[in-house]
Amino acid sequence: MPRSPNVPTGVFAEEQKRTSTDEVLYALIPVSWLLRREVQHNLSALTMLSLHPLIVSTWDNLAAWLQSGEGNWHRTAFEAKHGGSLWFKASLDPKINRLFNEAMSSMCKLFMGCKVERYIVVQSAYNVRRIKVNPSGVQEVMHDWDNGACVKILMRCKEAVPKLGGKVIVVEIVRKKWPQQVFNELQLVLDLHMMVMNNGKECNEEEWKKLFIDAGFSSYEILTSVGILSLIEVFP
Repeated sequence: MPRSPNVPTGVFAEEQKRTSTDEVLYALIPVSWLLRREVQHNLSALTMLSLHPLIVSTWDNLAAWLQSGEGNWHRTAFEAKHGGSLWFKASLDPKINRLFNEAMSSMCKLFMGCKVERYIVVQSAYNVRRIKVNPSGVQEVMHDWDNGACVKILMRCKEAVPKLGGKVIVVEIVRKKWPQQVFNELQLVLDLHMMVMNNGKECNEEEWKKLFIDAGFSSYEILTSVGILSLIEVFP
């Protein structure tokens, strides 16, 4: 059996079966158990979304998008390939819409093993609501938008919390140099993915700081990380 490209990155373990043909088998490790739907908090929907033809074909069109002339320019490689944004396509296809929502929900539930008593969920660029958590559902969406839209989202969040004692919780990647090479590679891939799909990006701490200041916040604190995702408290 050929070697799986995911073995070196630590997604599966390689086992040598003791047979006359020395057959190579692959076993699940803790991270790959998250690909199984029967696991309570799994990432199978996120994986299926990442491998969906709508997404994969966009990457296949990346070179054509980068080389396109001014008259044929589109804001993202996704729009160049499919004639509309990911949100537009999802609104037309219930299966895509359901898969996307399942993927985002599963990621939120996995992350919310962290203890957070109160936080803000950003549902879209123009719709913000406060909820209690026990624990569940922080939406990771800021990286989907350009800087101007992110500032608008943060300003709406700021309006939703008390000036005294209030805080906004942002759950996003804070791009940096990690000791684990796989994290460095993953944040690079996700940064490119945001550019290709939504004209967004993954920000480093200085870039997040500027967004918070531009939105009128006074200070922030990076509390904890789960994988490459960080939980940031932002104060009015």
